[in-house]
Amino acid sequence: MLKKSSVLKNGIVINLILFLFSLWGSCVFAEIFLRVFPLKDDLYYKELEWNHLGTPDLTKMFNRLYVYDEELGYEKKDVYEQIKNVLRDDPSRYKILVLGDSISQWGKYVDYFDELLETRYHGKIKVVNAGVMGYDTELEYRYLKYRGMDLKPDLVILQFCVNDFRGTPLIIKQEDGSWLALNGNKKIDRWLDPKLMAASKFYEAIALRALWFSSRKKDGSGIVKEPLCKIKKMLAEKNIPLYVVIFPLLEEGEDENNAHGKMIAALRELQLSSQAIDLLPYYSRVPFGTIRKDFIHPNEKGDKIAAEALMEKIGPFLERRLALNKRKAE
Repeated sequence: MLKKSSVLKNGIVINLILFLFSLWGSCVFAEIFLRVFPLKDDLYYKELEWNHLGTPDLTKMFNRLYVYDEELGYEKKDVYEQIKNVLRDDPSRYKILVLGDSISQWGKYVDYFDELLETRYHGKIKVVNAGVMGYDTELEYRYLKYRGMDLKPDLVILQFCVNDFRGTPLIIKQEDGSWLALNGNKKIDRWLDPKLMAASKFYEAIALRALWFSSRKKDGSGIVKEPLCKIKKMLAEKNIPLYVVIFPLLEEGEDENNAHGKMIAALRELQLSSQAIDLLPYYSRVPFGTIRKDFIHPNEKGDKIAAEALMEKIGPFLERRLALNKRKAE
């Protein structure tokens, strides 16, 4: 009986060793395979952060841009400084605050719009670009509440796109040296190890996908409508006009049409349709391939079309508002 028990235990140990060895071997094989045949990885934040590890200049540059805040989520550091500079330089100018994500931060449509305003109004209007990569409607609301309202804006433009309906995880390095994975203002998956991410392709492939799936939003429409409603209410209380510029997905398909439909429906439900600038009719006049960097971000030509659409829709309102301000000053 004792002999059988000993044999059974030995068998379990051997099987466990074989299992662990097989598991280790599978991981080694996967690591080698992914180094020889790397996965095509289009996860948004990967190229912006993890590839910078081991490149001190790029890492420092990236971490100079963003800082985490418990109430706000994360923000681009220099935007608030720009807001304070605008107030100090000329508080009397008509101020337009643009809220948005990477389309606003990295794109040029805000700059082109500013140039059109400068040509027509000769410095009477100042545009502050508060677009921040990866922002959704909730973060734009928080930025407006905790930072943007300090500008005392005369008009707010909210840039709206599919990013508002789905998570864009971002990983930033905090002041204490620790790494923080975020989805909007929410902390997610603190177990991610940047050193392992840089060292192992297998770990990177698993960890990035776990992060991506954990950041998905379950009810995109509901998550969008609540902060939109707060933004509308906050600005209405201060009698500050709001315009919403809608950037469609720049490829044709059922998912793209559904996403655009959700944007339009959310604005209609909140009675913001009259203040919406839908770029789809403008972009549909030309092949999408000629105006896009990728299916979310427009290229220079797409940015110029967006700026002209903004001028077309908002220009008449600005004419009336500036004329009214002039009469009051007289």
